Amino acid sequence: MVNFAWIYGLKSADQTINSDDTLTDDADMIIALAANTIYEFELFAVWTGDATADFKYAVTVPSGFVETGDAGYYESDNDDVRTGWGDTAGVTAVATNNHAAWMRGVIETTTSGNVTFQWAQNVSNAGGTNLLKNSYIKVRRLS
Repeated sequence: MVNFAWIYGLKSADQTINSDDTLTDDADMIIALAANTIYEFELFAVWTGDATADFKYAVTVPSGFVETGDAGYYESDNDDVRTGWGDTAGVTAVATNNHAAWMRGVIETTTSGNVTFQWAQNVSNAGGTNLLKNSYIKVRRLS
């Protein structure tokens, strides 16, 4: 059995979005995937921001894929939002506390392409929404 190393897309610095509710690819959190390959996947994202703006995110994958996995949003008051690959999760009542999303699963590709973390404000607002340093996506080839 071959053991493959994890490949990371690590957020190198805090990033703030103001007045923008359009999902945008995060430049740090993107990883190229080969065709006809099986990968283990994990996402961990931490954010803060304006309670009016809130936060939304999605994970995109290559057009030809078979997915297995789960996504969740968890915070101190035990909110739990689940989403599938490519679906958007809108998170409300963000306020200024740190909040986190964690997602884990298996991606089986039939075509090459990228797995990408996208994010934005849930409601466009001048108050800043911040994705924090050391948020990450990672993949490890299984076959």
